[in-house]
Amino acid sequence: MHAAVCTRGMQRRQWLKLLLATSGARFVAACSAAQAIPGKSARVIVIGAGIAGLAAARELHRAGHVVTVLEARDRIGGRVWTDRSRPDEPVDLGAAWIHGTDGNPITQLAADSDAETIPTDSGSWWTWDTDGRMLTTEEEAALWTAFDALLERLDALRERRIASGEGDIPLAAAVDEILQEQAVTEEERRRLRLAVNASIEQEFAAAAEEISLYYWDWGPSFDGPNVLFPQGYDRVAATLGSQLDVRTGHVASQIRHDAAGVTVLTDQGDFEGDYAVVTLPLGVLKAAAVRFDPPLPAAKRGAIDRLGMGVLNKVVLRFPRAFWADAGVLYLGYIAKDTGEWSTNMSFHEVDGRPTLVCFSTASHARDLEEMSDEAIIAAAMDVLRTMFGANIPDPESWLITRWLRDPYARGSYSYMPPGATPGDYDELARPAGRLHFAGEATHKGHASTVHGAYLSGVRAAQEIATRVAAPRPSPVGSSEVAAAAPPPGGHRRRLLR
Repeated sequence: MHAAVCTRGMQRRQWLKLLLATSGARFVAACSAAQAIPGKSARVIVIGAGIAGLAAARELHRAGHVVTVLEARDRIGGRVWTDRSRPDEPVDLGAAWIHGTDGNPITQLAADSDAETIPTDSGSWWTWDTDGRMLTTEEEAALWTAFDALLERLDALRERRIASGEGDIPLAAAVDEILQEQAVTEEERRRLRLAVNASIEQEFAAAAEEISLYYWDWGPSFDGPNVLFPQGYDRVAATLGSQLDVRTGHVASQIRHDAAGVTVLTDQGDFEGDYAVVTLPLGVLKAAAVRFDPPLPAAKRGAIDRLGMGVLNKVVLRFPRAFWADAGVLYLGYIAKDTGEWSTNMSFHEVDGRPTLVCFSTASHARDLEEMSDEAIIAAAMDVLRTMFGANIPDPESWLITRWLRDPYARGSYSYMPPGATPGDYDELARPAGRLHFAGEATHKGHASTVHGAYLSGVRAAQEIATRVAAPRPSPVGSSEVAAAAPPPGGHRRRLLR
């Protein structure tokens, strides 16, 4: 890719999607084959037992390297987190979907784990207005037709700005410009804001005011259905980690690295190795919660600063009965007075029959919820549900609430690109620094913010180390100062939520 941002046509978009979407399986196969290096072994410390760390550790372990995985939590999986407080009804509080099963490496991992999956693409969406009235069929169709037209105009506006040499702007500013040109009514604007929240803001865990117009839909997607794990995503993590030396409850505080090796300081002691794979989430890197000695190169620190860490929280409500079942839809949308409040709610009754709703919140609403008590959150959610379904619906029997921003080992949900960031920042974050290699969803340019992106990044980091062990070359600390190229905007990353 070249540094200049250029206009893209449909032919290029299709080629890019095909190239990147099919490269995952080929890359994994190539890496696995390349790592079998007879007679050569390295001691590798992997920091973090999320999907990226487990993938890197498994590849290195299979190649005969001595691998120790350090995990701060008392469990593996990272942002793949399945609650099993009700053993018969597991709930994924973090990642939940395989986004496109065709050629996706997580599809094979799920099969290896004997993990059941259920497609959700056939599920429908219906919208309730602020006063609790369900939109008519005609109103619902008009809403999504208008949203599709808005997406086309966003694409055209981006192309015009690129062609004229104008800079990037927030997606919200672009939406406002288009709606002003179209002279939409206030009612149409409210409904479109719901669509933007449900289909874009919740996709990227950030407000439209925070998301780049140039790159909001960057990257490819895998074909095939989107599928959930009714028995829990953590089965995939368990399979990845089954043969590994994983030390849970080890909180890293400092990573020392020089030409001789790496030392990781934790609250349970120090660990030394020849190399390290750092899989700290972007939010943890932004907070400088783990100190690097010497500091990371300026180019990498710049990428950390430019990329955004979004927040998407879930409020899981289990009821004595599925009072919403007559609606017969997977997603229940709500047009709140304040956009984004309780706008997207998923019915597990449509997935596997359980009387459970999962309410999604993102950006400012998600941050606000993190400061509220559980009781206040449940009361607010029930106010909306009673507006939609009447005052006589039952209270929930139990609930689960996530607070990913306050989680010290995540400090957010997943990465996104604000104005000023480019896909090249993902490449810079992935670049080795001396004997430190980096993995995690925020290091995969094509598939950032996904589980499969995290997995592929771990395999890539393992291959980097395997190559160095086979044919060591000098890699002085600070060698990643080379500026990353900024590729042109790409096609849609994943399906929109509806």
